[in-house]
Amino acid sequence: MLLQGRWDHVYHDTERTQKAFTHNAAQWDFYKAGRYLHTIAEAKMNYEDDAGEFHMHTVLPDGFHDSRFFIDARQRAFVALPHKQQVFQRSYTMLFISPHFSFNAAGSLSERRQTAVFSPTWAAWLAYEAFLRPTWWPKWG
Repeated sequence: MLLQGRWDHVYHDTERTQKAFTHNAAQWDFYKAGRYLHTIAEAKMNYEDDAGEFHMHTVLPDGFHDSRFFIDARQRAFVALPHKQQVFQRSYTMLFISPHFSFNAAGSLSERRQTAVFSPTWAAWLAYEAFLRPTWWPKWG
């Protein structure tokens, strides 16, 4: 199994003085007998409210990222937000090896991974509505 992830901070303002939340994107790539089986992706947002209470929201997106997304600091976690409102913090890659693991199969990108595109989910809308929408904008019905 290959676990990849990245952490980004998202801010209310382009000056990055008011942090809105921290975003973690992760995915597990499962292999069996050296062959790719499937990917499970997740996205987490966590923040502390004005009362000091910690909140974490997790979703399972309907797509997955290319491996470059996790290691390239130039990639934005939220494409719809300006680059100045988000900061890449760190990435991680962990490889879990069983006695039947094949380095050849896990080390190269399969055809599936080369053509895959991450599908946006309601998590981006939730993040916008909950943290980034200016208070003077009308709520959408």
